[in-house]
Amino acid sequence: MHICSFSGLAADLPTKDRNDQSVLSALARDPKVSTWDMSELVWLRQIIERLKHRKLIRSLESPYPWRYYEITDKGKKQVEPIEC
Repeated sequence: MHICSFSGLAADLPTKDRNDQSVLSALARDPKVSTWDMSELVWLRQIIERLKHRKLIRSLESPYPWRYYEITDKGKKQVEPIEC
């Protein structure tokens, strides 16, 4: 049996880690976010928009239901390792 989760690493961050730095680090490790997470998780949508505005990430073409984000050179300088 194969169960597919339609959540990426960024959407699964614990409440204490729901900040710009942790989302940036999560996207560096797993660049996908589901369309459903973006519509349901206001905190995630707001952080991703801030990261894009700060030019730390950029959107890539993505097949539904995923959205992929690329860490820019500027963003790579700010990525910190995360524990999973």
